[in-house]
Amino acid sequence: MPGLFSLSNELLIQIFTVCPTVQTAMQLSCVNKQLRSIWLQHTDVIVKGIIQATVPAADIAIEFSMLETRLRNSLDGNEQPPLSLWLPTLMRNAGLCASAKEAADTYVDPPQPWRQTPMTSPASPAHWYFIRRVFLAFDYPQLRDPVHKELLSASEETRERISQFRNFIVGYYNKEESIRQGVPMDLRYPPLNEEDHDMHQDAWHYMDDVISLARGDLVLYPDDLALAIQGYNT
Repeated sequence: MPGLFSLSNELLIQIFTVCPTVQTAMQLSCVNKQLRSIWLQHTDVIVKGIIQATVPAADIAIEFSMLETRLRNSLDGNEQPPLSLWLPTLMRNAGLCASAKEAADTYVDPPQPWRQTPMTSPASPAHWYFIRRVFLAFDYPQLRDPVHKELLSASEETRERISQFRNFIVGYYNKEESIRQGVPMDLRYPPLNEEDHDMHQDAWHYMDDVISLARGDLVLYPDDLALAIQGYNT
């Protein structure tokens, strides 16, 4: 009876792509020379197939992780980074995104005097990656105009949800998660007095200011957001 290794390369590639993790696919590639050859020739296709099946918002995750890898490694803007560089970035991002989303999805804001029912804040992985793109725009100003345009074109509801998600990430609702995300202490416990229109000192404060000022009516009050996008406190 025909065995596994009598299958065509196309079918063997499909077997690779249904592995539960990239690590499992790498282990499979060590079985024999034929599988090793297929892995080496089609690594990108196999890895992207596994990511599509296992990582929420996979296309956004891949796009952002490649963008981050290109910028942080000073690669050409049209060049696809090598897998060895962007895959660790993606796995780190996917893990942080999943952790933040779980924290936000399970949080219940108890009733308040002005609101008699508990409030929940379901989160979207796409919002996490957008927040990280704002974060990245602090160090790479070429991202600021596209981020600004996206915020201006987003609905008020979308901007509000992004802002709520940012609350979990910076620790206003969940200190444990903010530590996991790498949020600095002085953002989780901001000083009471800050000078207006000072330059931001780091990407976390920049992101926090931009996202918080993206709430509400941007048609009537666009100036504060525009100033924050350029890197100033408001």
